[in-house]
Amino acid sequence: MALIKVLDSHTVNQIAAGEVVERPASVVKELMENAFDAGATRIDIHLIEGGKEKIRIVDNGSGMDEEDLTLSVQRYATSKISKASDLLTVHTLGFRGEALPSIASVAKVEITTRQGDEQGRRLRIEGGKIHPVEIVGAPPGTTVDVEDLFYNTPARKKFLKSTSAEASLCAEVVHRLALSHPAVALSLRQGRQVTFRTAGNNRTIEVISSLYGKECLPYLLEVNSTMTETGWQLRGYIGQPALNRSNRNQQNWFVNGRWVRCRALSVAVEEAFQGTLPLHRFPFFVLYLTIPSANLDVNAHPTKQEIKFNREKEVSHFVYKAVASTLNQRSLTRPLWDGPQEKKEPLNENSSTKANNLKKELYEKAIDFHKDIDQSSNNQSFKQDINASFSKPIVFEADLASEKESLQEQKTSWQESRSTLTNLEGEKEVQEKLLAGQIAQWIPIGQFRCRYIIAEGDDGLYLIDQHAAHERVLYQQLKQKVVNLSEEEASQQLLIARSITFTALEFQTLIEEVQILRDMGFVLEHFGGQTFLVRAVPVNLPIGEEEEYLRTFIEKIMKGNRRDRALVQEAALESLACQGAIKAGQRLNYSEMTALLQDLALLEGTDTCPHGRPYLIRIGLKELEGKFHRT
Repeated sequence: MALIKVLDSHTVNQIAAGEVVERPASVVKELMENAFDAGATRIDIHLIEGGKEKIRIVDNGSGMDEEDLTLSVQRYATSKISKASDLLTVHTLGFRGEALPSIASVAKVEITTRQGDEQGRRLRIEGGKIHPVEIVGAPPGTTVDVEDLFYNTPARKKFLKSTSAEASLCAEVVHRLALSHPAVALSLRQGRQVTFRTAGNNRTIEVISSLYGKECLPYLLEVNSTMTETGWQLRGYIGQPALNRSNRNQQNWFVNGRWVRCRALSVAVEEAFQGTLPLHRFPFFVLYLTIPSANLDVNAHPTKQEIKFNREKEVSHFVYKAVASTLNQRSLTRPLWDGPQEKKEPLNENSSTKANNLKKELYEKAIDFHKDIDQSSNNQSFKQDINASFSKPIVFEADLASEKESLQEQKTSWQESRSTLTNLEGEKEVQEKLLAGQIAQWIPIGQFRCRYIIAEGDDGLYLIDQHAAHERVLYQQLKQKVVNLSEEEASQQLLIARSITFTALEFQTLIEEVQILRDMGFVLEHFGGQTFLVRAVPVNLPIGEEEEYLRTFIEKIMKGNRRDRALVQEAALESLACQGAIKAGQRLNYSEMTALLQDLALLEGTDTCPHGRPYLIRIGLKELEGKFHRT
């Protein structure tokens, strides 16, 4: 008897479902991507029990005729490609033809669709068994109901998380897709409550505000860079260094409209932020990369969340340059107090008219959107069709008055959000950006606690952390010297060589990295055993601190990544700058404070020490007057 068997189609589909359908969030993702590909401008997502009991996706896309409806649940049937070569130029989100049949093999699925002026049709699939197509009344577009996910695979169902956890994962998918398609109006209803909604007005900044709060908007920097010869384009928003996070959860990459995980791209962004963020903090960003399809493979992962580039290094360098350039152009100061800092001057007539027109347009779009929702709620046949499809008591039949009240609250919230966004845009037009060169005009007033320099500028007071600021100055100077100067010019000879004995592990680490230390300006000579003679040190290192520096440097290398030569050199530069900088508690005279300000004026696009600590804080004149209730 043969040991090898050909599996039946039902078993094959269930195996495929294991790759595509992991949990309710996977179903939401696949069905929403189908809706986007169908040209939908509005998608409603309804979940019961976090999607474990029921998922409903309603779109107003192109819909399907009877033939396409029947074919859509066949495995490897797709409208996106027709031959293998099409995989090289995929422009749609879905293309494998696995999602619907895979979902239908592990759930009870009902698809209701209507194309143009044709009659609506309904198709039911239960555990892979396809029922005949029915003629029904339906709005234009497609509605997909998925019930009892994994009802026929109990082993997989028991590994689902709690209702709240699954609901959160579904919401995360919807949020990402909202960022990737800001021109599509989305609503997410969990149980009887609408938890998320977008207007579909193609304003990415509004979606970011809805997801991460309007508090982050003043700290966003817009990125817009194009490489004409390759056709690559990078746009979106990055957070200023002050908007750092403790993890990477608020890092979003979209490549050709698809949310993806790409380590190489994220590393490129983090390298651009290097030296501006505190230790173990990560940048915030929402970035969109457009690149010819021939340059990437979107078929590298079953769920298409991971991609591969055929020119990964060049693409990463393009991203790095675009982000670094944007960071270098930002205003340097940080406000002393959070929230609105000062009352801005009124806009000029043209700017005011433009802002008012924008606000009016956004308000009208919000009103139209809610009118559409009200009309759908009052459409009796549509209500009956929805209610009939739910046989269980926990259906979406909330009281209409309560529903309208919820809609009114959403409308009010949106109006406030539009007003906030419009005000922020107006403020950006009025607020003058601080450039590094302006620091040269500041007048030092004195020191506070021999740690902070107080300086007067044209528009307010500035507090400068003298150690962090000088550390940044030395770091930039050292980097330039490593590139331009020879070993002799970057070193100062010691009259008496200093001998230092290391442990076995420290000695081995020093041997491996001795070339970098020589490039920095150290002249080291092995003196036998585990002892080195230090004959010369960098010009910026105070005499007598060479042993402390070397041990600190070795400690950092032992904790870090020895294989990355650039990181090792960065660590050496950072340690040297920190060791040689003005210390907190050191008294400075007027000339020394002025000299430090002049050095800071040469540093464009950075307001942190090499370790990411800010060195510059602004107290605006109007902000200060407001605190004293002066008008």
